[in-house]
Amino acid sequence: MGYVLQNIKILITYNVKTAATDGEQIYISSIFINNLNQEKIIFILLHELLHIVLYHPSRANNYNTKIYNYAHDIVVNDIIKSYCYKEGTLSPITKLFDIDGTINTAEEIYDFIKDKIIDIKILDSHIHFGIK
Repeated sequence: MGYVLQNIKILITYNVKTAATDGEQIYISSIFINNLNQEKIIFILLHELLHIVLYHPSRANNYNTKIYNYAHDIVVNDIIKSYCYKEGTLSPITKLFDIDGTINTAEEIYDFIKDKIIDIKILDSHIHFGIK
């Protein structure tokens, strides 16, 4: 993943609250990143990178973007955690639903959670920069 990340442009910006991706680049809030330790920064970078690698932003067409974002986050966070990376106090969406993101696609998770969604805080956004 480190090799792939070397080829992704990472932009520090004021235009996002935490972190985001448009499917090609990673955007991280300068305020947000200044409050993170190395472990949390690694988790965030892996999180955004997996969204890119799994083509999540481009697969969101015809779905409710908020619910689909939750489904994407379950997938990437479960994958990251399966490799024993820890999110620390970032509190990403993971086990709020009884479904495993390492063996289910975002579309399968979307179908499972779409009627169970509550107002959940997520770490990042995939709807910035014109991605719907």
